[in-house]
Parts: sequence; structure tokens; C-alpha cells
Amino acid sequence: MAKDNETNAQQPTSRERLNERYRSRNPELNVDDDEALGAAILGDLDAYDQDSERLRRFNETVNGSDIAPEMMAGILSGKNADGTPFSLEEYLIDNNIDFLLDYIEDKDTAKEKLARRRQERQDAAAAEREFSEREQAMIDAEDAELDAAVAEMGYKPEQVADLIDWIYNKENGLLKRALNYELTKDDFLRLFRIKDYDVRMADAEDRGYKRGRNEKIDMFRHDQKKRDDMPADIDGGGGPTAQPPKKDSYLDRLDRMKRY
Repeated sequence: MAKDNETNAQQPTSRERLNERYRSRNPELNVDDDEALGAAILGDLDAYDQDSERLRRFNETVNGSDIAPEMMAGILSGKNADGTPFSLEEYLIDNNIDFLLDYIEDKDTAKEKLARRRQERQDAAAAEREFSEREQAMIDAEDAELDAAVAEMGYKPEQVADLIDWIYNKENGLLKRALNYELTKDDFLRLFRIKDYDVRMADAEDRGYKRGRNEKIDMFRHDQKKRDDMPADIDGGGGPTAQPPKKDSYLDRLDRMKRY
């Protein structure tokens, strides 16, 4: 307990820390004079409020421009969006060259053209933001479709990973290479196999149906031949003549099918 009290006694109080900070900033300030110290604190608070107001106006100006945020990011980071060194002069020229050329050609309409281009950039940015807001929902929906397909086909995780990488890989995926006209023979063969899958499945189902139908017809023919080969029922008692057996309705339909 005595040790804790000794440790606390060694720690400076908040007032002592405040005095030390102001003494380091302004050695001429008498930090032991409460009025002088209070005036210095009030002056700093006023300056802070003024800086906050200037920062608010600055942020409003930046956010109201479609090129200023990117420009400020370049100034603060020293890098362009692609990682190359940022140059304010080059940025201003690259983003205003159209306006400068329009102004040289016809200064009366240059501002109107600038306003149209600004509106086009703002519309494009709004569309991109809207897409970004919907993007996660679209990703979730696609993932659900993929999960359903995997469950239906019984694919293994490594098979799914290979398919996803083949399609979406950022470096050499199918989509990227297709946009750059870089598809190979193997890509086309794989696409052909995917395209023909439904055709092969439908053909297999059709062959299975026909095979099953023909087996039923053959079975009917076999049963019919057995009945035809049976001897007639001759009854010496002079009773009524035996009637031919009644055909089964299902077998009768099969008999009609084989005639076509």
C-alpha cells in the first residue's frame, strides 16, 4: 500500500502537466498566474474554433467538387490512384485540359461545356455509388445460386475453387482474358463442353425413354406369342364355346404403338 502511494506521488497532476505544456510552448508565460494561464487557454480555444470552421468550409468545398477529393488524396498521400507519384500541376492540367482548349476556342461557351462535363462526371459517380450499394446483395444472391448448384451436382470444394479461379482470377481469369481477346483453345474446348452438357443430358434422357418403351413392347410381343401358341380349349361335353381372353388395356395400347 505504501508503495502504491509512493508511485502516485511521483505522477504529475493534471495542472502540473498543463503548466508544463504551456511553459514549453511559451517560455515567457507565467503559468503560476491563473489569469495569464486562463487567457492563454481561451486564446487556444478560440483559435481551435476558427480552425474548425475553416476546416468545415474546406470539406464542403472539396465534397462539392467531383475532382477535388481525388486531388486532395493525391496531395496527402503523394500518390496517384495507380500508385505513381502525384503531381499537382499535372493533375490540374489533365483534369482541366478540355476546359482550357474550349476556352481558347470559344471562351463564351467554355463554361457551359465545363458544366456539362462536370454533370456527366457527377452522374457517373452517382451510378457507381448506386452499384456499390447493390453490389453486396448481388454477390450474396450469386453465392446462393452457386451453393445450390454445388449441392445439386455434388461438387467437391476443390472443384468449385478451380471453377471460380478459372472464371474470375484477376490476373488470367476467363473474363479478363475474354475482354482482352486472349482466350485459348483449351478455354474454347471447356466452353464447348459446358454448352453441350444440356444437349447430351437431353439426348441421354431421350435414349433412356426409348429403350424403356422398346423393352415394354418386346415384353408384350413375347406374352402375345405365348398366348398364340397355346392349344385351343376343346370341350367334349358340348358346352359353350370358350371365349378368347380379354386383352389388357395397357398391352393393347402397346400393341397399337408398335404399328407406327
